Amino acid sequence: HMTKHTPGPWTIYEGGNFVKVHGPTYRKETRYRAGPGMVADVDRDTNEDNSPNHAPAKANARLIAAAPELLEACKATEEWTDRLLGGFEGEAQQIEIYNLGMKAKELTRLAIQKAEASHD
Repeated sequence: HMTKHTPGPWTIYEGGNFVKVHGPTYRKETRYRAGPGMVADVDRDTNEDNSPNHAPAKANARLIAAAPELLEACKATEEWTDRLLGGFEGEAQQIEIYNLGMKAKELTRLAIQKAEASHD
């Protein structure tokens, strides 16, 4: 039996000294501590002169927040490749496999876009 992860979508919440990733059940009033729906608390990095460097934390938080979409895209790709590798007969199955491939491609594109999106 596998434990379920916090359901998506996951979003990023930024404060002055922190970046957090949370799911839809997270309550804003608990933003300074862990609570239901909290997924990750991403530490800020520092530069060589000890000044804060927020860019890596934001990039890491974006990647973490995209995890549910990345998992969905991987599952869609797995379904498509299973069907593709299983062989097919006739036009109806070709269309179905094509549609599965297009779905996998779109889910992958959206997940990558979320993971790499820049809000700086």
